[in-house]
Amino acid sequence: MSREEVKPGPGEFYERLSRCATSFLHRGRYVEVHLWRGTYCTLGVDYSKETKAYAVQEASQFLERLTFETLTPPSVDMQVQRVRKARDDCTASAKAAEGENAKRHSQLLCSYAIAIGHTVLKQAPAETIEPMLSAMTAHADRSERWDFYYLEDILAELNTQGQSDGALAITAHALRAKLRNDLGKPEFNQAKHESLEALFALAPKLAADDPLQQLVKGAFPGYLDVDDATRLKIHEVARLWHEKAAAQDPASDLALKTRLHLCNGSMYAPVPEYRKQLGRCADDFLAIWQTRVASGRGLRALGLEETTMASTLPMFYYSYAFASKDFRGGVEGIRRVDKYARTRIPPASNPYLYNEIRKYEEMVGSKAP
Repeated sequence: MSREEVKPGPGEFYERLSRCATSFLHRGRYVEVHLWRGTYCTLGVDYSKETKAYAVQEASQFLERLTFETLTPPSVDMQVQRVRKARDDCTASAKAAEGENAKRHSQLLCSYAIAIGHTVLKQAPAETIEPMLSAMTAHADRSERWDFYYLEDILAELNTQGQSDGALAITAHALRAKLRNDLGKPEFNQAKHESLEALFALAPKLAADDPLQQLVKGAFPGYLDVDDATRLKIHEVARLWHEKAAAQDPASDLALKTRLHLCNGSMYAPVPEYRKQLGRCADDFLAIWQTRVASGRGLRALGLEETTMASTLPMFYYSYAFASKDFRGGVEGIRRVDKYARTRIPPASNPYLYNEIRKYEEMVGSKAP
């Protein structure tokens, strides 16, 4: 029954529900269900009767369960099962989400999984930490303020369990390090700094092909946003990861990806010797680009588009030229990139790319004898 169907009595009045809300009676008590709040509901958006009926059904079931569990609290095992089920719903919905509404729904499912996991965290840490972290990583752009407190408790439990240096701890530190500090709280910044330092110590232990590397890289701040000491630490982690991958097979896609990541970091590391090595990086990757295209393999296996390679290599030559004072070698390298890129990427399709290449060529060429 919606509020609009309830006729007010003498001297009574009621407020009309928004388009994003519905209502019903539960055990004789009036209940409102708001599917969404705010300006979104004033934009002419309306939910169907089917959607509202589903919302009423879900809310009614939730209230019935809440009533039952108030009288008969569920066991820890039952709560753990619910956490795992909620985690599974979260990850499945994240993979299938298409469009803003589906993504928003999936994010709510993930927040629910994390929240109910937290209620049983202290009673069953071994069973709930992994599902909570899994739900937190289901959406790469997740950055919820409450996660700070959840991660504090997770890290405390891992420390108590003697698991402060394992994969779960690395995941928790990576998630905490990348959280936004929208409120500007000093304790948030301190916690983020502690997690970043923990990652510098723990990340080098990861195997060469460990997918956690991607999460850790995403947690590291940009080179331009930190001081020289932090840049060196980020660069050192990249160097150790590349050494592990190259030790297995220096010609593998993994070794090439980690080397390119290392070369990118060398542009910003406050060590001139690192930038002097970028000429060799650029030479090698230009040859790799040409060879892989000729063989039909392309760059997709490296996670790259040809446009990315064409824009990155001139920067390598630019940094190399100014670090080594080999301006002639630098400008010749940039011209080789430009020449080959034009055979792969028509200039008319991406004028911005060739304007950028020309800028690097002019800056380096102005110093060449």
